[in-house]
Amino acid sequence: MSTNSVDILKNSFGILKSDVGQKLVGAFLLIQALNFGSTYLMQEMSMTVIPALLSIAGGLLSVIVTIGGLRSLRDEEFDLENFKQNLVWPFGRIAGANIVSVIFAYLVALIFIGPAALAALLSGVTSLAGLTAAGAGVLALGGLGLLLGVAAFIYVSVTLILAQPFVAIDDMRMFEALDNSIKGTKGNRLNIFITFLGYGLVNLALGVVFGLIGLVGPQVVADALVTIVIGSVMAPVGLKILEEFSRELEP
Repeated sequence: MSTNSVDILKNSFGILKSDVGQKLVGAFLLIQALNFGSTYLMQEMSMTVIPALLSIAGGLLSVIVTIGGLRSLRDEEFDLENFKQNLVWPFGRIAGANIVSVIFAYLVALIFIGPAALAALLSGVTSLAGLTAAGAGVLALGGLGLLLGVAAFIYVSVTLILAQPFVAIDDMRMFEALDNSIKGTKGNRLNIFITFLGYGLVNLALGVVFGLIGLVGPQVVADALVTIVIGSVMAPVGLKILEEFSRELEP
């Protein structure tokens, strides 16, 4: 089944108008506040115990809200049961799927980056000075290897990205979810990449806008807006993108 990136983005940002989306914003607002508070207390107040506890609380809540949020978005209803029932196994499976995805993506990327790095070392490029003195061929080879490595990392990440909603919503086992993500994303990986690229650009634009506040006001205010406001608003949108693709592309 072919998907439309523009439609997915419209539907995903449109969730912010719904009851489910707004309640998820509130939940992520609490999580981001805990995360920002942890970072602020650690950096500015030199505290350790309280920031650690806040960070742990924020991490646990993030997992619960992510799993329950995906389920609620599928049901189109903010049901508290989605946030309370069957959390342990999905948490472990999602963590495992994410670890497998990241490791596999890095390994595939190294297949392309490794030969280029080896060629550079054999050419005597072991420092910035050596890089400056390197020939055009070595630089071109290194650049090509890096580009292909990044492309391979993105390709693998996109291919396995639906494992998370498949586990959270459909209660699939880890490798079952990874396998179905491979099958489901086939023929739609470019659309998924474009969709998340658009999502990332919106994140970046908002970060720049709020970051400018730091030029005319307290930096801590700008940092708080970037972390808390953007994080809480954009997180439900990201979950909705995953939910939309998982619903349309489930094998």
